[in-house]
Formats: sequence, structure tokens, C-alpha cells
Amino acid sequence: MVVEETAPNPPLASADRAPDFASAGGPVTLGQEGSCAPNSFFSVVTPKANTAAVTVQGEGLADPNVFHGSLKVLSNTGGTTVSGNEIASSLTVKGNAAPVIDTPNVVEGKSKVQ
Repeated sequence: MVVEETAPNPPLASADRAPDFASAGGPVTLGQEGSCAPNSFFSVVTPKANTAAVTVQGEGLADPNVFHGSLKVLSNTGGTTVSGNEIASSLTVKGNAAPVIDTPNVVEGKSKVQ
């Protein structure tokens, strides 16, 4: 799923295949405190090379986005927020332009953050 500037971004209740969040010109939002319900993903999710803001944010750790696979947030240039998520595998937040917020998250595997 590529998110574009002109397309509204409906919340995903759950996704069992890897959505495509790469090279979008508009904001990419997966859950957001106060306005979007948290999501569940069952494969690797990689928001990569987006030019607008990337937000991967649950409703705090009491009601997080849940990633049953890995979450890799790579090389985005419009600012990046990754917080309030529960990740069963690994979390990688790397090569993103400032500002970058990458805590708090609960990660069961390895965590590599900026």
C-alpha cells in the first residue's frame, strides 16, 4: 500500500501481508495517538524513503500498535516518530532525517535506533 498526498489514509485493523510504505510523497501514518486506532501487522513492515513525515505511533504502551514481525523505519526525510509500539521481533530506526523520536517502544528482539 503506497500512501499518497491526495489519498486519505484509512486505519488498518490488521494486515497479514507486508504493506508497501515506500517512497510516498505524502505523510505515512500507522496508528496515531488520539486520532487513529492502533494496528496489528503479521509480517515485516518497512516505511522507507518517504519524503514527508512518517508516524508509527500507538496509544502509548497501554494500547500499542502490534508488530508480530520486524519494524524497519529507514531513510525517511520528513521527520520520523516511532513510539508506543509493541514489536515481537526487531526494531530498526536508521538513516532518517531529523527530527526523530524513537522511544518508548517494547521490543522483544534486537533494537537499533538512531
